[in-house]
Amino acid sequence: MLRDMGDGVALLTMTAPNAALDDQVMTGVSEALDVVARDFKAMVIGSDGNHFSVGANLKKALDRADAGELVLVEEQLAIGQATMRKIKYAPFPVVSAACGLALGGGCEILMHSDRVMAALESNIGLVEANVGLLPAWGGTTALLLLKAAELGDAVQGAEAAFDVISVALMTGSAPMAQHAGYLRKTDGVVMNRDRLLAEAKVAALALVDGYKPAPKAEITLDAAAINAALEPKLAALAEAMPDAPYTVEIACETAHVLAGGEGGVLDEEALHRLEAEGMMRLIRQDKTLERMRHTMMTGKPLKN
Repeated sequence: MLRDMGDGVALLTMTAPNAALDDQVMTGVSEALDVVARDFKAMVIGSDGNHFSVGANLKKALDRADAGELVLVEEQLAIGQATMRKIKYAPFPVVSAACGLALGGGCEILMHSDRVMAALESNIGLVEANVGLLPAWGGTTALLLLKAAELGDAVQGAEAAFDVISVALMTGSAPMAQHAGYLRKTDGVVMNRDRLLAEAKVAALALVDGYKPAPKAEITLDAAAINAALEPKLAALAEAMPDAPYTVEIACETAHVLAGGEGGVLDEEALHRLEAEGMMRLIRQDKTLERMRHTMMTGKPLKN
């Protein structure tokens, strides 16, 4: 749902229960971006609800996997990735107002926004490993790019991103999310939840004058060096979780993306393709489907 906040700012609210995300929702986000480009100066993504977004619609993905409709899963991946890039490179500012849960795809929306205004007690995280997957709507790529820029080194950036994604880190507050890299240091923390949307509108308007989209991202990845750096981390993960060997298999797929596959100079679309390939390999595995079913039934992760 797209509403006018006044002063040329549009508010996009995802109205699915708990703002769960699927291909239809992401198509709606993409269409809203087109409307804002034509009729407004900036956009805020958020609502007065309890949660920003619980992430991807797990039941829909599981139903498609069980039915062998993997082409539809691939299409959902492509739509989600394209929408994330459209958010990031929109010709106007996009500010997300985070509160409650912002998990998986919800976290990825935050990471692709120009600015985030987050309620203090927001729970934010790329938790895909808990359901046997990896962040494949651009989250793995976004965290790699942020950490590499912060640390000034792609190998160290890959290590830092791996440390967060491989353990499905969910943070308990906005400052913790900034430390993890889900939020940037420049993102805002709002103490009064009732002021969140208003503060997000102020932040969006502050970006309007002279706004230019971020330059297209590109990174040089030395696959051999990154794999060498991540190998002891994979070994440590295996030692720490002897009863959950599949956790290491998932982490290996994450490591492959962070190394840029065979390495070289890669742009976001190339890294997104690696994300999607890793996601599709994982969703074909029975152990991933076991994790997904267990989470849907119990609300808790399965360690298999």
